[in-house]
Amino acid sequence: MSSEIIDKALSLITSVFVIASTSLFIDVYRNCDVAQNKDAYKKFMEGCFGPLFLAVAITIGFLCTFVMKAKSSVHFASAMLSLVGVVMGGMTLGITKECEDSTGKMKIGKPKDRKNFAIASLVVASFGILLHGGMWMMNR
Repeated sequence: MSSEIIDKALSLITSVFVIASTSLFIDVYRNCDVAQNKDAYKKFMEGCFGPLFLAVAITIGFLCTFVMKAKSSVHFASAMLSLVGVVMGGMTLGITKECEDSTGKMKIGKPKDRKNFAIASLVVASFGILLHGGMWMMNR
């Protein structure tokens, strides 16, 4: 019973970091002129991948925490969520580095805090891939 709670808690922590990282990316993109002129970020947001990743993180976090019963399903979904987290963490780190000098309407923290959170989110997501992926392989 306790290992199930720990698995779900780790999934929830990963989900929270991915949600926060995606929200930070969207906020920085909308308030930074430098990022809006870059093709990579422009295509990412015009393709609705930012809001899509946010919806995926919320859905998987909810499903893993409250709905899924099988351990292998929780670990597989959490590993996929961690993969989304690595992508979003990398994108968030890149956009926060490019918009460090941009001051103004940003709602979330100071530039250094945003950059540090992006690094922490990337580390948590990378750890999540190793942990959840390894547990999924062991439970198969």
